[in-house]
Amino acid sequence: MKELLEKMFAIEGVKGVVAVKSDDGSRVESAGEASSVLDDISAFVGSCGDVISKLLKLNGFNDLKFYTENVIYIIVPKDDFYIGLQVENRSDIDEIRDKIGEIIKGKTEPTQPVTAPEEKTSDTEKKAEEVVEEKTAESSVLNLSPNIKKFIESKVLQINYLIDEFSEGGGKDDWLQNVIYSLKTIDTENKMSNALIEEGNEVKLYIEKVSDDISENEISTISKGIIDELCKLAVRRYGTDQTKQKIQNVIKKITKSKVG
Repeated sequence: MKELLEKMFAIEGVKGVVAVKSDDGSRVESAGEASSVLDDISAFVGSCGDVISKLLKLNGFNDLKFYTENVIYIIVPKDDFYIGLQVENRSDIDEIRDKIGEIIKGKTEPTQPVTAPEEKTSDTEKKAEEVVEEKTAESSVLNLSPNIKKFIESKVLQINYLIDEFSEGGGKDDWLQNVIYSLKTIDTENKMSNALIEEGNEVKLYIEKVSDDISENEISTISKGIIDELCKLAVRRYGTDQTKQKIQNVIKKITKSKVG
């Protein structure tokens, strides 16, 4: 994957590239100027693209592009990942998309990072490695911290942006009920169900009610499921083109909130 991203980063006009997992949006690799904004947009747009493709009974999508004032984002699916590119606004987008397509098609190696040949290690070294692996696994379940709190808040903000955009300034009951129903369906272990409440025409987060053993991956999986269901409802109500435009409006809000 790293080699693939480096080839894309070498394309003139590309400022940064990331690869995120399609199931939870977590970053697996990056090249160039790859901020957390690019992570969020890659996961968000890729997920929405998959939802729209499935509803239209299409065989996936080749790429999606979205414009902001100064930057263009291109999202490309690859196996179990979404690859997101941040491109200069004045670049030749069609040429860049063609080059991305050539790189994707020409990539025949496995998408997992290439590892160096295994060296012989002593029993002591092997035991030390096993301890490190155990500690790494334990650290994947994170106690609530300022970083986790900020991560949850950013996901809830995305959900509320979608509700605002999809409701078009009108009643939000259908959208809010969709969120609460999706949450209860997806969050079977009640890690976040008690913390997200429909209140005052928005989804309100009560951070103290979030389970303290929730992991970042669990947060991503739950929020992705909610966003997917909102996008499905939007496509049924507005159609594909109008939904894509609304998603682009939300992306502009996300980038502005990140900058702010």
